[in-house]
Parts: sequence; C-alpha cells; structure tokens
Amino acid sequence: MNEVNMKFSDQTVAILRNFSTINPSLVFRKGNVIRTISKQENILAQATVDDNFDDSFTIYDLNRFLSVLSSMTEPDIKVYSEEKSLTIADSNSSSKVRYGLSDEVLVVSPPEDDVEIGDAKIKFTLTADDFSRVIKMGGVMGLPNIVVMGDREKISIAAVDVKNEDSDVFSIDVGETTAEFKTIFSYENLRIINDTYNVSISTDGISHFSRQNGNLDYWIATEAGSSYSE
Repeated sequence: MNEVNMKFSDQTVAILRNFSTINPSLVFRKGNVIRTISKQENILAQATVDDNFDDSFTIYDLNRFLSVLSSMTEPDIKVYSEEKSLTIADSNSSSKVRYGLSDEVLVVSPPEDDVEIGDAKIKFTLTADDFSRVIKMGGVMGLPNIVVMGDREKISIAAVDVKNEDSDVFSIDVGETTAEFKTIFSYENLRIINDTYNVSISTDGISHFSRQNGNLDYWIATEAGSSYSE
C-alpha cells in the first residue's frame, strides 16, 4: 500500500484558501509547487510553499477539504494514492477522517508549461495598501472593473464601470509613464492575496502579478476594450 505522510503549514493553508476562490478543485503535484487555473482559463496562479508533496493527488472540493482540516487541532495527513483516499488524523485526540480523492480527469487543471506574456509594456509596483484600498472601494461602490490607466505622465489604478460613462471612479496613482493606455480587468478576476506585487502587463492581453517577497504569482487575462499607444 502506497502511503504518504504530510502536514500543511499555515502558509500552505492560506495559499490553498485563496486558490479555492479561483478553482474549487485542485491537483497536487509531487514537489513543493502548487498551481491552479480558473475554469474559464483566464486566471492562472502558482505558489512555492514550505511543504513538500511526495505524491500526486486530486481534491475535488477544496473548500470542503480545508474545512475538515481546520476542524483538527494538529492535523496529520496520510495519502493512500492506490486507494484514492487520504486520512486526516488529529494528533491531540483519537479522531480521524477518511476523505475520498478525485480522478484528475474530472477537474480543470493548469498546464505544466510556464506562461510567457511577451513584451510587457506596462510595469509598476502595486503596494498591499493601494491594492486593498482599490478593491475595498470597488466593492463598496459596486464597481465591476479595475482599470490600470496611463495618461503619458502617471499610472493609476481605478475602480470603475467601463460600460457607464457617468460611472463613479476611485483611483490611486501608482507610477509614472510616457505612454497612454487603459488596461481593463474584471473586478471578480483579481482574486489575489493582499500583498505588494510587481505588475507587468503586455499588450496581448496577459498580466503578471508577482509577489515582491517571492513565491507567489498570478497571470490574469485583461478584458476587451483595453488599449495602448506609445
């Protein structure tokens, strides 16, 4: 019987909670890299974590799995890949859960190749505070888009409704530029952990949010109506 023991660190659990908002299912691969992709394939995320997975396995309902995990004080996980199951045992008690694994073919999983975004014309640093403020105000004001704009002087990030010319707008300056552009994101697609990111946006519809202190990356597609001119 092929048995693999492991624990999930707090860092790994936090990453998994965020990834569950992108795709409710997840394929764990051997190693210490976790990747997920949205069902619409317009959001790809990757994290390098402290934990190492010695076997591959698939969780169909990641939120449900994490809820079970959080119900244990000191959860120890054993994966039985041949039996397509795992157990979660509480080290501080005699309680134990047997949890069924899914077949990989039943879930949407990301490609193993790295994403190439081409020539990134737009680059800036997005601080955790600025990201938090624009996301919060977008939610409070019910604005469906986050837009990165350049006016040949400043780069700003704004919460707005691009389909409404009279839309309310909340904006923050985040950098400088000599170009003119408007890069549109769906508010719902910016499902990233609040932190400081180095942001690169290409003119072919792909953006890259790379956490400044490393180990976490998101590639997010931009929306129709985006534009760029030197």
